[in-house]
Amino acid sequence: MSAKTFFKLLISLIITFGLTATCILAAYVCTNGGSFMGFEFTSEKMETHVNVMLMGLDKGGTRSDVMILAQLNFVDGEVNMLQIPRDTYVKNNGRSDKKINSAYGYNKEKSVFKEVEQLTGVRVDKFVVIDTAGFRDLVDTIGGVDFNVPQDMDYEDPVQDLYIHLKKGHQHLDGNKAEQLVRFRRYPDGDLGRMKVQSAFIQATIDEILNASNVLKINDIITDVSKMVDTNLSLNEMLSYAPHVLAMDRAKLQTHTLAGSAQMIGGGSYVVPDYEENKKLIQEHFTPSEADDAKSKDYLLDKIIGDGEQYKYVEKIKPRKWFFNSFTSVDVLDASEGEADSAALLDKLKEYGYNVRTYEETNAIFEETMIVSLSESAGAASVTKLSGVDKYLVNEQKSSGSDITIIIGKDFDK
Repeated sequence: MSAKTFFKLLISLIITFGLTATCILAAYVCTNGGSFMGFEFTSEKMETHVNVMLMGLDKGGTRSDVMILAQLNFVDGEVNMLQIPRDTYVKNNGRSDKKINSAYGYNKEKSVFKEVEQLTGVRVDKFVVIDTAGFRDLVDTIGGVDFNVPQDMDYEDPVQDLYIHLKKGHQHLDGNKAEQLVRFRRYPDGDLGRMKVQSAFIQATIDEILNASNVLKINDIITDVSKMVDTNLSLNEMLSYAPHVLAMDRAKLQTHTLAGSAQMIGGGSYVVPDYEENKKLIQEHFTPSEADDAKSKDYLLDKIIGDGEQYKYVEKIKPRKWFFNSFTSVDVLDASEGEADSAALLDKLKEYGYNVRTYEETNAIFEETMIVSLSESAGAASVTKLSGVDKYLVNEQKSSGSDITIIIGKDFDK
């Protein structure tokens, strides 16, 4: 992947989050920390990290020629970005074309998420698809960007409809000139020089977006950014992520490349992943602390509770002590903000012989106690009754590793 394309993606991503920071600024100016346009603002984090796929599509819109897995880690203040070669070989993908860049044309982001998880073991559910058509409009909307062009830039490529003519020195760049700057490639030190210039322009653009004069242009800025990206990140999500991204130490933004080797398979050229090397890379840079992760509300909602509604009621169940209870594993997560007598529940579960694997206090807060089971069973019904609630949720995709997870809420009084 060329540095030019990579930094187009990076610029679009950071500009998007720069936009959300402007929204936060507007909220503060207008309400001094209250609500703005129907949104309530808080500094509380509900998750420890988020994984986002950045994709740059070809002209046909069916192949993702640029693929970057970006992880924002709010605990460590890091952003790790994994570049995935477009020709990466993905076996058992249900297509004759085994290159990962054809996944998007098969079933949009759903196929991409599935195949990236297959390659890396990292679950992804957010995406940003980049279209740079609105880049010039955005720069013009914010009134241009002041920037010190480091050298004369002269380059033409009619095939790419690319005409670059910039003079060295501090100047005000409109949208057209800004595009020339970020696309210029010929520096004395090659790509290193280009990366330095583009990184500096990213910061200058963010600074301009955060300029108080641009708060009044928020609707126009939103319109321009919408031309550049398609995403399933909600406005509220972007608003909550923006402060952490913008406050991040730039030294904590790291880029990596999926390890692999070029090979010919069935007459086609592929990059075959080195699974052992990639396992080490993922473990080191894309695996946040499980202890922190399991304490977040988003984790509980996504990985434990899920989106199912298969509730089973247990009004008539009478728990009993018997040998087979020891074969039912239970995790207990205290989400009561310290209000519940969790020790009493743990003692009762052990008294009845259940295999209590873990107990953790969470960062999440739940008003109601919830029981989530992998399946409908007598054990789940009994544990539910012992927990003082009248129903449990069946989620066959529950991923905590136990048969049953108890989330103790503030209503717990046993």
